[in-house]
Amino acid sequence: MPALTWQQSLRLFLSPRADGQPLRLAIVAVGQTLRGDDGVGPALARRLAGQPAADAWLLLDAGHAPENFLGPIVRFRPDAVLFLDAARGGGAPGDIVWLRPAEADGRGGSTHAVSLEMLADYLTAETGAVIRVLGIEPSLSSSRRAGCQPASCRAPAEFPFSEGLSPAVAAAADEVAATLIAYCRKLSTVASAMASGD
Repeated sequence: MPALTWQQSLRLFLSPRADGQPLRLAIVAVGQTLRGDDGVGPALARRLAGQPAADAWLLLDAGHAPENFLGPIVRFRPDAVLFLDAARGGGAPGDIVWLRPAEADGRGGSTHAVSLEMLADYLTAETGAVIRVLGIEPSLSSSRRAGCQPASCRAPAEFPFSEGLSPAVAAAADEVAATLIAYCRKLSTVASAMASGD
């Protein structure tokens, strides 16, 4: 059986709850905007900001310290948490991958200090939420210049100081944002219909 694409995995992840209510989704963007492609999470948060608000949608730009946002996530009581982050896996720059938090940590693609697996374990214990990571493969050019091989590069130094995303990562961010915006609009339409009794 072929593996699911990231779009198929995301669609399943975003399925309505068993009671027919919209999924309460916390989207947590992670990354350091001053370190090039590591800033893909916050770049996605900017692309998603301003979408039709829905009570079942929480968007947080957690930057390089997602542990500082645990309180708002727990208070929101999500059914699901989706981390958006850089995730290195040896693919081409801009490849989009669907991961469990422990798998994302093993890829070493981001500069945050606390592991996503540790954060996910805490959030699952506090809220019962299902947690996944939508990762985008960063450009390796900065690592190669530093003489670093992808499997051994885990320190923030692999992302030199720079602003903006590489073209391949920016294109992938646009694709992910468009997919999530379509979901948000659908969620808003469903919420409006439920409120009006349609």
